[in-house]
Amino acid sequence: MTSSSSANTTKGSTLDRVLQVLAIVAHSRGQLNRESIAEQLSMPIASANKLINQLISLGHLQENIIGRVIAGPNLQSLSHDILKNQRFSEQRTSVLQRLSDNIGETCGISVPNGIEMIYFERVNCNWPLQINLAEGSPVPIAASASGKLYLSSLEPEIRENVVQHMG
Repeated sequence: MTSSSSANTTKGSTLDRVLQVLAIVAHSRGQLNRESIAEQLSMPIASANKLINQLISLGHLQENIIGRVIAGPNLQSLSHDILKNQRFSEQRTSVLQRLSDNIGETCGISVPNGIEMIYFERVNCNWPLQINLAEGSPVPIAASASGKLYLSSLEPEIRENVVQHMG
């Protein structure tokens, strides 16, 4: 029974480490490299690298253009699905609809993804001619107002790196 208990502890411990890595990456805003993650977890860098590589191979993490560990497509999809939960979506859509009605413009929420902005939620205005972008549609970061606003919020060195990779 002792070996069974220690096996469960090891499995739980590994699962806990995976969840800790994902939580750290989610909170880091793309600022951490592998060494920083290992340090925050008090793990040897080799162990952290192994775990991060596994999560990258599964699509849960990826490294961005400046070598920082960020959410991968599978983690982004999971996050999107959680946020698109009907309860939350109805609240956002209601706010966007009121804003759109007040200003007479299409209103939306988009999130940065590398050198693109991904439309997350959108309410179209009542114009006869409009561009319809489906949820999840990527647009070049410099091609939208939200992308330009996002670029202006970045530290100069990060913004310069993003701009260099836009071409």
